[in-house]
Amino acid sequence: MKILGIIFRSIIEVIRCFFFCIYYYPRRKTTSRLVRYNKIKDIIIKENRHLRVNLIVSGQENLPSDQSYLITPNHQGIMDTLVLFECFEDPISYVAKNELSKIPFVKKIIPTIDGYFLQRDNLRQEIKVMKNVQKSLKNDNIKWIIFPEGSRTKNPDFKMNDFKAGTFKFPMAISKKIVPCAIYGTSYVFNRHVHKKKYNIYIHFFEPLTPEMYKNMNTQEVASYTQKLIQTKVDEFIRIENLAQQ
Repeated sequence: MKILGIIFRSIIEVIRCFFFCIYYYPRRKTTSRLVRYNKIKDIIIKENRHLRVNLIVSGQENLPSDQSYLITPNHQGIMDTLVLFECFEDPISYVAKNELSKIPFVKKIIPTIDGYFLQRDNLRQEIKVMKNVQKSLKNDNIKWIIFPEGSRTKNPDFKMNDFKAGTFKFPMAISKKIVPCAIYGTSYVFNRHVHKKKYNIYIHFFEPLTPEMYKNMNTQEVASYTQKLIQTKVDEFIRIENLAQQ
C-alpha cells in the first residue's frame, strides 16, 4: 500500500520528467547543461516534497565553488541520487550502477544530465566511463558524484560496504579535489515497513581532500580514510535521529 501511495502522489512529476527527458535528451548537445540540470532539479525537488522528505544538510560551506571535483557519498538507497540534487546550484552528474537503468525515472534522468551507467561486469566499459569522467573533471565546470561502495548498504546497522579504491584513481591522477559526503535516512522512504509523516534525511559534506593531502597516499589508503570518515558521521546521524524520535 505504501508503494501505491508513493506512485499516486508522484505520478505527475514522473510524467513530467519522462516527457522532459524525451524532449531534451536528443537535444542535449544543443541545450546547455545548466538548463537541463535546472529543469531536472525543479522536477526532483517537487518529487521529494511529495515523498515527504525533510533535508537536514550541513557542511555546504566546504564545497569548492571555483572548480570541478568528485563527491563520494555512502549509498543507502535510490533516494541518495534524488536528494543530492537539492544541495547544488551548479550542475552535477552521476556515475550510477547499471541496475538503475532499469528504473524508468532514473533511466531518463542520468543520461539527460550527461551521466553514465556503469557495467561492473564489463571492465572495458568501466574503464571507458571512468576515463570520460576524468576528462570531464579536467575540462568542464561540473561536479561528479560516484558512490564508492558500488551498491547500497544492506546492513541493518548501516555498516557500509568497503569503498572501491578505483573510484579515487582518476581524480587523483589529475590532482582534483575529493569531497566525502555522509548520507543517512534515505533507505526509509521506500521501505514498506516504515511509515512516517516526514522522513528526515541527513547530509554532510566534509572538507575536500586536496592533492596536497593525498599526494603520499595510494588509492586504497584514500578509500579507507574516506570510508572511516563517513562511517563516523553516519553513526552520529543515527544517534541524533534516535534521540529525535524519543
